[in-house]
Amino acid sequence: MNAEDPVIELSDDEARDFLASQRFGRLAMVLIDEPEIVPVNFVLSTEGEHGDTIYINTAQGNKLFAAAVGRTLAFEADEVGEEFATSAIAYGNGRIVNTTEEADLAVRLGLRAWVATYKSSIVAIDISRMSGRRFRLGPPPANPVSEVPG
Repeated sequence: MNAEDPVIELSDDEARDFLASQRFGRLAMVLIDEPEIVPVNFVLSTEGEHGDTIYINTAQGNKLFAAAVGRTLAFEADEVGEEFATSAIAYGNGRIVNTTEEADLAVRLGLRAWVATYKSSIVAIDISRMSGRRFRLGPPPANPVSEVPG
């Protein structure tokens, strides 16, 4: 693939770097056989004992429940620019952060609530795999078939 391709697969390092540069994304989970997607602010850590980890502030509710039962979660962040759109997805097991050291790490990385509500817990997603794509924006190429035979 080259830089002129309309869709470019990101390496793990490129996907990780992209996620680290973002602060807003969507958490996807399945609860009681129903998919749910919620917008969240987050930070990505590459320095903890669990490897690459996404941290999300939360209050009581579905995010906390999904983490408490160790569900596999999906997380996506996107960015749309003038010429390119970029998307990265991370998958991993959710858990509740239960040590002061790890909570302090998330706060040191910039995790804070954006909405004026009290968020008493931090959910962690220990990333097991990730992927990403960069899309060249613009009109599609001309159709090579100018007329459909009739």
